[in-house]
Amino acid sequence: MGFDLNQFKKFDFNSVLKFATIGLLKQKRLLFEASMLFLILLSCCVFGVLTVAFPIIAVYLFLIPELSIFTIVPLIFFVIFLAFTLLSGAYFSYRAISFALRSIGKKVGKFSINLVIKLILSGIVSFFVAFFSIYELKFLSIAIIGVILFIAGIVSLVIAQGNFIFLILGILGILASLILFFVYYIIMVRNFVRISFASVLLVEKNLGVRESVRTSWKLTTGKAVLIFIIQLILWGIVWVIQQLIFLPLNFGFIPLGASAFSGPNLIPLILFMIIFGLVFFIIMVVSELFIMFGQVATYAQIANKRK
Repeated sequence: MGFDLNQFKKFDFNSVLKFATIGLLKQKRLLFEASMLFLILLSCCVFGVLTVAFPIIAVYLFLIPELSIFTIVPLIFFVIFLAFTLLSGAYFSYRAISFALRSIGKKVGKFSINLVIKLILSGIVSFFVAFFSIYELKFLSIAIIGVILFIAGIVSLVIAQGNFIFLILGILGILASLILFFVYYIIMVRNFVRISFASVLLVEKNLGVRESVRTSWKLTTGKAVLIFIIQLILWGIVWVIQQLIFLPLNFGFIPLGASAFSGPNLIPLILFMIIFGLVFFIIMVVSELFIMFGQVATYAQIANKRK
């Protein structure tokens, strides 16, 4: 993954954590940006629910002969709300990234549908690059060999029929394939880490989709372990804070949920669910800003040292 002890000694972890916490809280536009992100995330979730709901409605209409002709209507709405979901999710990313970049004095590309589409495509391209090790295809052979060994192991077990040799070969083949899958999983994690700055580069420099992914890959050469540890620390902090907030709320839900249908307790339950939902969205926005500020601070430090 590119382990270099000197990289850890030279990297300023404190500045990243400070910028993601104190630096975030000091931003004059924090309340405005957080409110915008809250509304965008809320709309994204609404669109997401509708995206799931309309195919279900289509199936229901299809099963009723007299209504089956109207099946096309929910399918059209499915396409519309799928587009809205993708666009609102990409715009959410753009707002968070651009806010973090401006906070460290970086110029960002102007918002446009073209940029949002590139952010969506960047996520798709990044997935394929990481999953199939596009930039280092030699590692893909590990997964391919694993698949071959797994299939061979299954076939050996099927045709064994009490044959001890085929039974052992089948078990060994499956065990070997699982080991290779685990190794390739680590490689995929490393790949995702190395292209994790693609979205930041898109927003800052307005690069092309493939160029931003390739630039992130080059920028993180020899620093995959370092970046992974930083991201692990940031997500670990977020997870702990989320648990400290949500656990008390979950305990409060238990008595209300148990007596939800006992008349007067239904209104408190509804109010509790509304409050829980609002807290959930607020925590998601704050968590995203914390992660993004840490990500941008890491990117800026690595990019400056590379110059």
